[in-house]
Amino acid sequence: MKKFIGNGDPASKEGFALPPSDHVDVAVLTGTNQEFNVPAGASYVVFSSDAPFFAAYGATPAAAVPGASVTDGSGSEQNPTVKRLDGVGVISLAGTATVTLSYYG
Repeated sequence: MKKFIGNGDPASKEGFALPPSDHVDVAVLTGTNQEFNVPAGASYVVFSSDAPFFAAYGATPAAAVPGASVTDGSGSEQNPTVKRLDGVGVISLAGTATVTLSYYG
C-alpha cells in the first residue's frame, strides 16, 4: 500500500501530491447501499465521484440518502473527500453515482 504522505526521498521536501493508488475500488451506485471492506494496510481513503453520494464508516455502517432531517448524529456524510481510517473496517455508500475509493497506507 502506497503511503498517503511522503515520497520516500529524504533529500526532497514532503509534498501533498499523491502518487497513483495501488488499490482502487469502484462503486456503481444505483440507489441501493453498497459496502466495501477496507483493505489491510490502508490508513486513508480518497473519494471521487461523478454525482452526490453519502458515506458511513465503522464495523457495520449503513449509509443512507436522507429523506428528512437527521438531528441525532446518525446521518451519513455527503460527498466526503479524504478520510483517515483509524478503526474503520467497512465503508458504506449510498446514492446514484459512480464513486472511486483510492486507498493509501
